[in-house]
Amino acid sequence: MASSPPADSVARLMGFFRTLGILKSPPPIADRQDFFSDVIRSLLSVDLVEPGHIICTLTVNPTVANPYNTLHGGVVASVAEAMTLACAKTVAGDKDFFLGEMSTSYLSAARIDTGSSLLAGFYPSINSFFLVGGLLSFYV
Repeated sequence: MASSPPADSVARLMGFFRTLGILKSPPPIADRQDFFSDVIRSLLSVDLVEPGHIICTLTVNPTVANPYNTLHGGVVASVAEAMTLACAKTVAGDKDFFLGEMSTSYLSAARIDTGSSLLAGFYPSINSFFLVGGLLSFYV
C-alpha cells in the first residue's frame, strides 16, 4: 500500500490551487440560466454576417483569462462553438443545432487586452443535405 504524501508537498499543492482560485466558489450570479452563454457573447463584437460566413472581433479580458493571462482554452472552444452554430443558422435558419464533434488546435495564446478577428465559415459537403465543416481562425 502506498504511503501518504509528505505534508510539505500537500501544502504546496493546496497553495497552488489557492493561487489559481480553484477553491473559491463562483458568485451567485453564475447560477443564473444562460450565464455562461451571456459571458461568451459579451466577448464578441460582430463585424460581418453573410450566409455561411461570420466575422467577429474578440477582445481578451481578465474575466476569461487563465492564470497565464491568456485566453482560457475552454473559452476558445466555447467561442468556436457559438460562432459555428451562429454560422449554421445563417444558412439553415433558426433551427436547433448541436455541434457533434469539434477539434481545437492551440498554436499560440491570445493575451489579455489583445484583439483578435474571428472568421467562421461553412463549406458544402457532397454527402450531406446541410452545409458542414466549420472554420474558425484567430488573427492577432
